[in-house]
Amino acid sequence: MQQGRSARNVELLSRLSDPGVSDVISRAANGEPLTDQDCFVLYGYMTSVFWSYEDCFFQFHLGMLDPKSWASDGTTLKRLLGNPAYRAVWRFARGGIGDEYRSFLDGLAAESRHNVPPNMPNTLRQYIAEEREALQRSQDVRP
Repeated sequence: MQQGRSARNVELLSRLSDPGVSDVISRAANGEPLTDQDCFVLYGYMTSVFWSYEDCFFQFHLGMLDPKSWASDGTTLKRLLGNPAYRAVWRFARGGIGDEYRSFLDGLAAESRHNVPPNMPNTLRQYIAEEREALQRSQDVRP
């Protein structure tokens, strides 16, 4: 079970390396206009995330997924639903989801509505700069 969960997550994350997908997600996150085709790309990617976690939700409730793994998934979903684009896609997709999982995600979406989503590219650039500075400082101290 854990291996399948990991494989799905890696597959979803690797899809972000597709410039077409990452461009649409970036533009949606920045509130830029989206074409009809962009909306299909956004919907396709984000709903696949929701359906992947639905499987984990049921595995957890059947005792087949470790509570720590599910807690990590819940944290991830909460962070994702802090993004208005994910909440918008969820609003559209939720009718095709079963009652239990739909109620769970509705709760997370409501709870996350007021969280400011992190800007991953800017945060990552900042962390890279900080790590480069730390490396440089450590090199400067060496005899």
